[in-house]
Amino acid sequence: MAALALLCLLLAGCGDNAGRFERSAGAAASEALLKQEDMPAGWSREDDSLAGLNVSLSEQCSILTAQRAFEGAAATAESGAFAGSDEREARSFAAIYASIDVAGAALSHIESTVNRCHDEFLDAVKRAAEDRLSASGVSLGPLSSIDASIDEVGGVKAGDESKRYRIAVSVRVIWFGRDFTGDFVVARKGRAAGALFYSTYGTPDEEDEPALTQKLAEKLAAADNSLPAAE
Repeated sequence: MAALALLCLLLAGCGDNAGRFERSAGAAASEALLKQEDMPAGWSREDDSLAGLNVSLSEQCSILTAQRAFEGAAATAESGAFAGSDEREARSFAAIYASIDVAGAALSHIESTVNRCHDEFLDAVKRAAEDRLSASGVSLGPLSSIDASIDEVGGVKAGDESKRYRIAVSVRVIWFGRDFTGDFVVARKGRAAGALFYSTYGTPDEEDEPALTQKLAEKLAAADNSLPAAE
């Protein structure tokens, strides 16, 4: 009888721990997002429908939502879009996983998706750039060109592991030229994973993006620390 009671106690404890993790995962994901107070001075909340390039991807290649980027997570969350001067924009994703191994696999999944869908990403970005220019009244004629590239770039250190992918778009017409840069930073700290989208016309700000990346890393660490101990 005593052994049976001990077994029931142990099982109840495990169930309680799992329940506490489920309850804390959603809150931790939300707390890991970048918010207004994390933005550089002068930034403000922006209408999501007006933010960034409106890129459309197939289901197999879509990683532009938290749920698709961080599949298998116990909880995910997305921030709104924020805008600064010179048409700079930023938003963030966050996700909580049941284990460090599964969280690490999520970053590997993003890397493999970027590599596998490289050509589709380029085509989608070019179409989105053309659509945005057309909406601004700029018509691309036969002598115009849109060049795009997607590459993994270094120079970022956040959490236990991190990567940065850079989307560069260059538009040239006879009388007009403009460059667009979008950085997609993914990072993991323990069981918490997150992503920062930072975009701007021209070259990314040398202070804003590193500061936001560091802030995301700090929030992921706090989110991971807030979770119940792994079983």
